[in-house]
Amino acid sequence: MICLAVFSRIVSSAVAPIAIPSPWRKPTISLTMEERIDTATKALDKAVTIAEDDKADLYILLIEFDIAVNQTRYKDKVSHYFANVSPSKLTCSIVASSNYPDWHDRSGQGVLVLKEKQFAGGDLVRGLATILARKESFDSRLSTYVEAYLAVQYNALLDLATVNGTNVYGNSWIGPPNMTYSADVQFAAARVLIASININPQLDSQSPPEGPPAGSSGRETNHIGGIIGGVLGGLSLIALVIVGSLFIIRRRHQDSTDTRVFPENSLIPIPYVLQSEKRRRKRHMEGILPQAEPPTEAPPPAYSSRSYISPLGG
Repeated sequence: MICLAVFSRIVSSAVAPIAIPSPWRKPTISLTMEERIDTATKALDKAVTIAEDDKADLYILLIEFDIAVNQTRYKDKVSHYFANVSPSKLTCSIVASSNYPDWHDRSGQGVLVLKEKQFAGGDLVRGLATILARKESFDSRLSTYVEAYLAVQYNALLDLATVNGTNVYGNSWIGPPNMTYSADVQFAAARVLIASININPQLDSQSPPEGPPAGSSGRETNHIGGIIGGVLGGLSLIALVIVGSLFIIRRRHQDSTDTRVFPENSLIPIPYVLQSEKRRRKRHMEGILPQAEPPTEAPPPAYSSRSYISPLGG
């Protein structure tokens, strides 16, 4: 009984609703959905008329609104905005951001500098990682530039911003490393580490390349090898399908023409061989000897009383 009481108390406490704190101010919304949509629309329309900076954030909000209410109110405005964003403008923005002096060290080495209450590089790194994930849609020169920029940050983190074995990254990516842990700094470093996972590894520029000649890469060779292997594999599969189909058709044709000369209840002994072996011998003899008419009236041959072994179904 005691155990049952304890169990019931645990269950009742587990399924009990979470109490809303009484000091909260107006924890319910009295406006209808239509009124809430109208309120959000007016706020967005006001932002559209006076927006100067952070237009990307504004248009993201417009998209989120249309998705939330299942409408296309801002579809044309968003489409017009993205239609005016050319690849050249994107390239100029990336180059300008990756060389902005207030975001990088003064030595010109291209290493990001983290500052409190200021740009920490997270949004830039996340955007560059998105370009790498979709680099087939961009100019290869832009992808190479982005990879080089992220490689600078990656190498600075490993060489200058941490001590081996600690896995803690300091807020100074140009050194010396600071071992005081900060979640924001650690997250910024983690973004770089994640974004750099899919960067193509390059050989040391001071050592001569081995394997593929200049102008080519092992990746291209592997790509061509994969294409050749896929083509050969496809041809092999087609050949197997054709051969198998011909074999099935021919076998069905042979089964339809493989009639018995003697009735089923006759005592003619049949050797115990595989059916395929019998057909092969039969085809061989038919190709050599002319077809002979079966005897019309012939006395049955005499057989001994010894039993004969015949195949199943023979």
